[in-house]
Amino acid sequence: AARRAKSEVRRRCKAMGLDSMLTLTYRANQKDEALCKWHMEAFVKRVRKLIPQFRYVAAFERQDRGAWHVHMAVHRVQSHFMDRGVRVKSFDLLRSIWRSVVGELGGNVDVQNKRKSARKTVAQLAAYLSKYMTKAYAEGEEHSKRWTASRMKLPEASRLCVRKLSLLQILQQLVEEHAPEGTQIRTHLVDGARGFFMTVEPIPIVRGSDLAIQLG
Repeated sequence: AARRAKSEVRRRCKAMGLDSMLTLTYRANQKDEALCKWHMEAFVKRVRKLIPQFRYVAAFERQDRGAWHVHMAVHRVQSHFMDRGVRVKSFDLLRSIWRSVVGELGGNVDVQNKRKSARKTVAQLAAYLSKYMTKAYAEGEEHSKRWTASRMKLPEASRLCVRKLSLLQILQQLVEEHAPEGTQIRTHLVDGARGFFMTVEPIPIVRGSDLAIQLG
């Protein structure tokens, strides 16, 4: 179950293009997993009043002291919001929303993309979030779900037959499948053909005069 969850979390993060992390924590030693999930859902509802298209993949983790907290992969949060005509920092507003949800339990929100050094690619963030699955499944209540995500129809997974293909041919097919339209793939051999790298380049536009010269 943990392996399936890790795979699904990674797939959803990549499909949604999530590239930043929010961590929701409690000041109190809040050990109720169900209450943590309810708080997270209430937080999402309130955030969507600011960001209607707010999407996320969330994993629940228990700290060493027993308190639960939430890791949420999201789209990079803008630096400021307008709240009742006043420009406020996104971090301050998200923290106030979380604290309004948890009440006397107290809490905080860590926004990853405040620090440029903490920013991750979509693939890195997907791997970072999915690593919590094994621990969460080991420590969570039996039969409870350790992650959740906003609803979204995922694209069908594509399959590639790799029988009798070299590593170079497999990589060429993968790159060609995902290369933007109007580009071409060029493979460059290096180190006496023991290594290679590929580039994705715009297809050159051949003008009439150039074509005449080539034909001539």
